[in-house]
Order: sequence, then structure tokens, then C-alpha cells
Amino acid sequence: QETITTPLVQDWFEWGEVSANLLFVFAGVTNLVCAMLLSYLSAPRDYNARASEAASRFSGDSEADVVFREPRVGDRQLLFVSFVVASAGWLAMIPIGEPKVPQFFVAFTLVTVAFPFGRGLCLAMISKLLGDEPQGGWMGIVFAVGAIARVAGPFWAVHGYYTLGSFAVFGSTGLLCLLSLFALFGLWRRLDPAHETDARDFLRSRQ
Repeated sequence: QETITTPLVQDWFEWGEVSANLLFVFAGVTNLVCAMLLSYLSAPRDYNARASEAASRFSGDSEADVVFREPRVGDRQLLFVSFVVASAGWLAMIPIGEPKVPQFFVAFTLVTVAFPFGRGLCLAMISKLLGDEPQGGWMGIVFAVGAIARVAGPFWAVHGYYTLGSFAVFGSTGLLCLLSLFALFGLWRRLDPAHETDARDFLRSRQ
């Protein structure tokens, strides 16, 4: 996004660098707001006393002070929304006829909102799925794979746009987001840590 935005608005709307920089200021503020919203939505909520008692029995220690906690909104649900918003944003980048500022600004906003949710949630979910396993090596692989995308993405965005046009660049990016959405559906249960799934099922069966 940060690579293609400046040449895109210069080509479509003949904007200068200052106008492009104002878009990045808007994107930065939006990212901060999204980070605070994600923190709130992911914050845990305590079960009631009955659930806490059931969790104590589940742990095998009747005297343990166990409080089972769930986030206000689950990681998978938030990631689902992020993929939907990202897909809509990238596909909306494809102009219908002549490029229009309102369409571009809506698409730019959707992509900007989707990014902090998707990236943060993916990293958090990987860490939770690893659980007690040593995470250093696995997280290093995750960031290395992400670095490949960070290197290849700008080349594809700029050179692909000037060579093949906006439909190829934004359409392929939207398609990747849709494929990620379908993968999320296919791996839905496996993306929830097993110990949390078993504990929640136990608690709900006792209520």
C-alpha cells in the first residue's frame, strides 16, 4: 500500500507528494485507532463464579483460584472480519471507468483498517497455537516468510501496475485475501488452541 499509493494518485489524480503524504498521515492515525480498538476487543472477560468453580474442578485442584477468561471477540472472528474488509478494499481499488476520488478513498480506508487487525491477529494466533513450544524459531520463520512478501510486494505493485494495470495488481491482491478467507474457514477449528477449546467445551457443558 505504501509503495503504490504515491505513483497511483499521481497517475490517476495528478496529486503532488504533499497530498500523498497526507494520505499516509491519515493511515497512521487510523492504524493507531485500530490498535486501540483491537486491544479493547481482544481484552479478556471473566466468567462468572459458576464457571470459575467448574474451571477449578477441571484443573484437578479444588482449591485452586482459577478464572477462565475469554476475549470480548475471538481472534478467529476478528480475523474473518479483517479478511472480508481487506478483500473488499483491494477489489474496490479497481476503477470502474475513470478513477474517482471517492471510490479510491473508500478503498484506501478499508485496506488501511484491515492491515493492523490482520497482521496483529495472525502473529497473536501463531503464538497461542504454539503454546508451551519454544517459539523463537517458529516466529523467526513467520517473519522470514513475511519479509519475502515485503520484498516482492513493492516490485509487483509498481511494475505490475505500469505493465499490466490496476486490475491485475489489485485484483490479484484481493484474490489472495479471498483465498486466505477460505483457508480460515477450512482451518477454523484447528486455529483455536486445543486446550482452550477443550476447557470451553467443558465449562459450557456444565452450565
